[in-house]
Amino acid sequence: MRIATRAILLVLISIFASNTAAQQTSRNPETLFQRILKVADHSVANSFREFFFLSKKPPIEGCIENSMSLQGTQRFPVGKAYHLPKIAADEKCAPVFWYLKSSPRTNSNLPIRDSAHTTFTAPLPGKYRFKLWGTKEKLTINVVASEGNYDHYNYFPSRSITTVGNEIWVANNYQPTITRVDPVSMKKLGEINTGQWPVAVAHNENTSFPIVVHMAEDTIGFINPKTKRLEESLWVGDEPSNIALSSDGLFAYVTLSTAGQVAIVDLTERRVVKKIAVGAFPKAIALSPDNQKLYVGSYRSGTPNRVDYPDDPIEAEKDITVIDLNTQSVEYTFIDYGNVIRSMTVSDDNQFLFVSITQGFNDTRIFNPREISFADEIIKIDLASKTIVDRIDIYRQSGEGKTEDAAFNLFSVTYKDNRLYVVSEAYETIIEIDAESMTEIRRVPSGQGRPRALLLDQQGNFYVHNSQGFNLTKINFDHASIIATTQTADDPRTSGMAFGQRYFTNTGIGVGIDRGCNTCHVDGEIDTLVWLNGAAGEPVLAKPLMWMEGTAPMTWNGNVTSIEGYSLSGNASVGRKPTKEEFNGLYEYMSGVMAPPPANDWTERDGSLSAEAIAGREIFDSAGCRDCHSGNIYTDNLRYLDPEGRSLSDTTSLIATYRRGTWGKRGDDMTLAQSVERMANEWSQVGLSEDELSQLTRYVSEITSRQFFLLFSLPANNELSAAIDQPIRLEFSHSIWKASKNTNRIRLIDDAGKQIDTTLEITRNELIITPASMLDYDTHYSIEIDKTFEASNETPLDNHLSLVFKTAKKPTVTLDPTKQYEWLVDFPHVDLSLPSGISPTHTAVVAEPFSIEITPSGIALDVKYFDNETGSNIERVIGVIDGDKLSTGRIGIPAGPIALADTTGMHATLVDNNGDGIADVYPLEVVNQDPPPPLPSDDGTHIEAVLADGHSKVLSTWFEEDVSWRIKAKAIVDIPDNCESDPNDNGLSEMFVDGAFSVTWQSGNGVSFFVTSPEAVIEQDQSAPGGFRVTSGTTHWAVTRNGFSPFNGLYLTSPVFLEGQLEEVDDITEENGGTFGSFNPNESGCYRITAIYHDGGFAFSTVNTFYRID
Repeated sequence: MRIATRAILLVLISIFASNTAAQQTSRNPETLFQRILKVADHSVANSFREFFFLSKKPPIEGCIENSMSLQGTQRFPVGKAYHLPKIAADEKCAPVFWYLKSSPRTNSNLPIRDSAHTTFTAPLPGKYRFKLWGTKEKLTINVVASEGNYDHYNYFPSRSITTVGNEIWVANNYQPTITRVDPVSMKKLGEINTGQWPVAVAHNENTSFPIVVHMAEDTIGFINPKTKRLEESLWVGDEPSNIALSSDGLFAYVTLSTAGQVAIVDLTERRVVKKIAVGAFPKAIALSPDNQKLYVGSYRSGTPNRVDYPDDPIEAEKDITVIDLNTQSVEYTFIDYGNVIRSMTVSDDNQFLFVSITQGFNDTRIFNPREISFADEIIKIDLASKTIVDRIDIYRQSGEGKTEDAAFNLFSVTYKDNRLYVVSEAYETIIEIDAESMTEIRRVPSGQGRPRALLLDQQGNFYVHNSQGFNLTKINFDHASIIATTQTADDPRTSGMAFGQRYFTNTGIGVGIDRGCNTCHVDGEIDTLVWLNGAAGEPVLAKPLMWMEGTAPMTWNGNVTSIEGYSLSGNASVGRKPTKEEFNGLYEYMSGVMAPPPANDWTERDGSLSAEAIAGREIFDSAGCRDCHSGNIYTDNLRYLDPEGRSLSDTTSLIATYRRGTWGKRGDDMTLAQSVERMANEWSQVGLSEDELSQLTRYVSEITSRQFFLLFSLPANNELSAAIDQPIRLEFSHSIWKASKNTNRIRLIDDAGKQIDTTLEITRNELIITPASMLDYDTHYSIEIDKTFEASNETPLDNHLSLVFKTAKKPTVTLDPTKQYEWLVDFPHVDLSLPSGISPTHTAVVAEPFSIEITPSGIALDVKYFDNETGSNIERVIGVIDGDKLSTGRIGIPAGPIALADTTGMHATLVDNNGDGIADVYPLEVVNQDPPPPLPSDDGTHIEAVLADGHSKVLSTWFEEDVSWRIKAKAIVDIPDNCESDPNDNGLSEMFVDGAFSVTWQSGNGVSFFVTSPEAVIEQDQSAPGGFRVTSGTTHWAVTRNGFSPFNGLYLTSPVFLEGQLEEVDDITEENGGTFGSFNPNESGCYRITAIYHDGGFAFSTVNTFYRID
């Protein structure tokens, strides 16, 4: 009986082993029951085999080379690839492998071994127990639903829509799922869990398993179409961005963005058989109809032109790489065809390659409408002659840009029946183009949500994935109508973040009609171009958007106080005057962009450092690199005079610097290795050997987001005058685990050591701490956070975190809440003879109106620099009065008709000479002098009325100056007796010439003028044409100079006639509440003419004159 039982067991073991081996080679989709049975066979068979092995031999030891411990094991997301500990390459470890000991009852997946690496993808939540066969090593991971684990890596989709059988599958990008849709009824059929950030999905009739690209995991995933589950994940390389499948279903071609490679994947063996070097940041990909050639486009290839600096070698501009798929080698490279290659397709006859590109002409000034800075085109390449034979500039089809032709960021170019179809992300439209003549035929709306993917099915239906809107639209192209729209998934972003990302990828207007924020900051990275920045035209690169809350001050020169200031001052380059909602959304979006995941091509697969990088870290420390690139974010946030002595340079963060594509403030280096060597020589001035430079470069390549730390706090650490009535805001590097077990590790402590009652609110990586009652004046507090405090990904803080601050003293003086005020800033002029392009001594007064409300901490300022038509567009700025010392947060001020400049806010001592508790205001007779004379005090010291030593900084994305300022109560319009003005210096007056009414002036650069009722109030307003708006009173007639900007010298020509206006004149009467064409200049009454003059740079002046008609 024992012999028979043993024989049966041996037979079973043999069967189980053979079934397990078969699983590794089987490539036909199996049913859920078959998969569950296979998992059971795997577990039982390997347990039996191991039992007999260990009954005869001791456990094998020392077979773990790397524990891969940077991955969590308690809250690991479903669908994400887990990398089991790496097996050592040792002869004694040859027999060992990871197997699944136990798992949830309906689990259908197994661990997959690839050489020393083993990967497991859990299809559903639960506990998974693994055993390293033949050893004592074991591991348990607890898998949870992916909700709540959202980290905004800011990846954008590529080929996010495909057909699978009779369904359409959509990769949801921000959400780790694929949505199945019935293309006939457009009903949602369900969602499939995937890995993190599925940017593309692919399938054809000869591919058994649809394949999804997980950009945040460096893997592609195989989905079982029968079980509707992600069955297996294959590591392919850093940041896979797109995929194409051979028509026979044997190979997948995956672009590896950061590595600059294409991975060729054998779909039968499910392994990478080769990687081929192509251009920078490959993303666009097209397969020839005969499957002989693969075309790969460089997404951010740049241009050799570095403006004032020597050009880069043109050979480096590998814009389009042609790969011979028979030899699996590069056949040809198209050089310098565009600086952003967005999408491509091949004609059915294999003769032409059509490519959508963005050209950036970086030797122009982007604020000048007479210069072309950007062109979005589709080029037609003859593949036989390898030359461009035709092209279409979408915006300038007629030779000059027309508003109705504007479109850019062209994606998913598709060829069918000698027609091209392409979607404009910014303009949310499908454009049809004749592929023969390369002329536009028509445009059809694509639906809202920033489209990047277009699908044409065999029946001629058009489907568009609007990824930011989480919807799929079905379009009847012939009728130019949307048939149906299906919501594909829930948006994990906050509403503000979603709104801000939509604004970031929006169109510009006016001077910026051919661009958006996403044009230079391509998908939050950089376009790798050196642009002429600011009035002086200093050549610099754009900067990537990442962890911006922790890297203030902003820009290469450190000219912007904060990310809020950046959100204010950066809009002029796209011609936008943001509303408050747009500003807040842009801030929320940009502040939420995180560094990419810890793992890349150089690190271990969990993101831990390689051995070479560990050696490089020692050199980084000893060579003095960490003196400036310090802390968890690798910057001290300070500025230093660069070795050339040209300007101050902000210490840039080194997190994920390997992704830049061009390095240095001015694009100095084409490779990271060159940049490391230059910085070691010029800044650190250390002599390193080639081996040391190699190790140092390897370490810098592996500086990633592996740690969890505090990015920003308000109040800041060691603040001495914090508000008593404001919540405390902390922003961390990663999303926070919301469980009470974790939040209980946060305490607010007073100076007696007592814990203060608080409520906590967590939104992704932001923590708001609101005390149950107001804090005490002039008291020390601390926020204590235990080192076990965790991110959602289970990474704890490195050390205990303690933030200390002191609240302000009780205010002894304030402003008058019943008055309207103006903040008068001595704004610096443009002076191109100076290196900065800005004169600190030649200034003009810029007024910022505001009102105040008394608060326990001081005042709250309601500032009107957005659209004044709705009260919701008034920003509230908190001002703390510490005794008599006023300090506010960042405040924007007008800087021309389409721009706002950032400032550090108000910092001053309030003066109360009469003891009424209200700060004294400037007398009207001195307030408009520039600068105002000092007023003597009783003790003979200098007093500036409201303020003593008031100071601030005016900043923009390209300049910074210290400025003086003052406050005055808002003036009431003083109407002269009989409504007749004395002559003014500008000679501004009304004039009748042969009965024709006009406004004339003798001097000054006229931008706008208004004929109004005498009491009308005209205020600076960034959203108004010309930058000013009538906010009360009657507007009879108003005009502005068409196309004016502070840099182009376009002004009104005197006189301007009411009838027969020149083309350069825009009538803005309706925009200011009047009725176009209704002004009768002969009607009796009192009138006021207000003229706005440009005084240079961002400075404007206003002149009034009154006249009477009897």
